[in-house]
Amino acid sequence: MAFAPLGVSFERNQVIDYGTTVYYDHTSFLMRSNNGGIRWYTVVKPFQVQTFAVLFAVFMWSTFCLLFVEKCSILSNGGEKSIMPTFGECLWYFFGASLAQGGNYETRSHSGAVFISLFWIYSVIVLVFYSGSLMSQLTVLKEQNMLETANDLARQSKYTYGTMGGSYYSMKLQNSTRPIYKELYNNILEFYETDPEVLSTEHEVHYRKVKTEDYVLILDRGYMKVKAATDCDLHVSSGSFDVVQQAPGFPKGSPLRDIISKQ
Repeated sequence: MAFAPLGVSFERNQVIDYGTTVYYDHTSFLMRSNNGGIRWYTVVKPFQVQTFAVLFAVFMWSTFCLLFVEKCSILSNGGEKSIMPTFGECLWYFFGASLAQGGNYETRSHSGAVFISLFWIYSVIVLVFYSGSLMSQLTVLKEQNMLETANDLARQSKYTYGTMGGSYYSMKLQNSTRPIYKELYNNILEFYETDPEVLSTEHEVHYRKVKTEDYVLILDRGYMKVKAATDCDLHVSSGSFDVVQQAPGFPKGSPLRDIISKQ
């Protein structure tokens, strides 16, 4: 008796008997998240150069205005020159406000406080638009880089792919009558000519290739979910190829089959 997760298939059923199915899963694939396109300059993509130029101009104009308003208010109210703000203080505060952080600057006049309040409203509006645009940029980039279906995998040319040699998955692709599955298997055979590891019988060989190469592993989703749960760089496709039944195997005609299945 082989009490192991043996995939139930017609070909195997010709030479062994299966017990009661103990586990259902889906065939899916595992790949490294393609974050190569998410560079440092992604943070500036939400706004165009002209927009940043305007924001910088408003930032500098606001700094000079606050400095002017504060000094005029202090002088008109007979305040001492020693309490007048400096250009550096105003600049640093508005820089923090532009990042929704603020600073420790305290206004010396009511008019200065009103002006700062208006700048905060402006900063919040700009940050809302920026954050929304950045999120959409990252979402679109991720969707463009991920493969989710068998058709996606077969039609692309960037990644090589493979599965466990001699496993249920290789047999399924090899013997399937569905054109897309046959295409995937034929491509795997082409990859095998230059890289025999695409049909390796070792899990860790495939896992290493996923981590270090542009490689996609076709296998059961359960195994890949475990790997992806501890590695944020891995992505498990949401699409599934096929439902896999896992059951214990017995020699053909073995009396143990009924005994074990009834327990």
